[in-house]
Amino acid sequence: MGYKNGLLYIKQKSSRMFLLAFLVSLTIWFLINLSKNYERNVIVQLSYTNLDHGTFVKKTDSVLKVKIVGSGFSLMTQKLDDLSFNIDTQNIHNIWVWEADDSELNKLFSKSISVKSVLPKTIHFKVKTVSKKKVPIIPKIKVVPKLGYGITSYGFTKDSVYIYGEEAIIDSIAYIKTDSLVFENSFESIKGQVALKYANKGFEIEEKEIGYSYEIEQFTQGEFSVGVKVKNALTSKRITIFPKVVQVQFQGPLSQFSKYKADGFSVYVDVNDINETNTLPIYIEQVPEGVVKTRVLKKSVTYLVLEK
Repeated sequence: MGYKNGLLYIKQKSSRMFLLAFLVSLTIWFLINLSKNYERNVIVQLSYTNLDHGTFVKKTDSVLKVKIVGSGFSLMTQKLDDLSFNIDTQNIHNIWVWEADDSELNKLFSKSISVKSVLPKTIHFKVKTVSKKKVPIIPKIKVVPKLGYGITSYGFTKDSVYIYGEEAIIDSIAYIKTDSLVFENSFESIKGQVALKYANKGFEIEEKEIGYSYEIEQFTQGEFSVGVKVKNALTSKRITIFPKVVQVQFQGPLSQFSKYKADGFSVYVDVNDINETNTLPIYIEQVPEGVVKTRVLKKSVTYLVLEK
């Protein structure tokens, strides 16, 4: 019995020693291979920077195929996806040529990685001046105030913008829209930035976004008696209307309400509207600034034509 236990102990110990030796050997093999140099091909996206407004680079190569050399460890730890290289159009004119000691391209990689080759080695490009055009901005912003509130004023930092591109393209552009924004049940003033929609349209734009602001206040309802004016009266006959005074109902911001007076409102009828119905519709001609939802409670007046 003791003999069997001793033999089992030796086998278990041998197994552990073998496993340990295997792991040590594997680690050494792995480290040796990581220390070796390997080649790898990577794609680098190409872009052009420091372009003046109204200029663009005529379409050319968009990627560089770069062959790099480095240890396995370096290649494993270096991020090699989404690489991009910028050609500064203010410092490089019309042609870029890769040289083995190109410091700017080498900066994309760690010092333990070297660039072996680049395709294409030479990039020809032209910075061209394009046409420009000023177009209006159409805001796509919808603000719905909470019940009992209203918009007293609103504005934008720009109402138009310059676009740059080939003449044939920009001539077809009549306006630029903003992204759509919706604010519902608003009871406080709103301000912010909204992007202009122009991507993938084949032109560049002066501004990428504009500012907006909406002043929102609590509103209340009021009513005034207002005299009705008669326009385009006949010279040969006299027109008399009934009633001569009507009620005008309106809504306005609470902070300005005390400033509103009846003489700030103006309504009228037009003799040119005379017909067989013997009535004339009432029109609203003028309301004070900030007033909304103005309406005349009586839609029309009765008239008589009298001989002078």
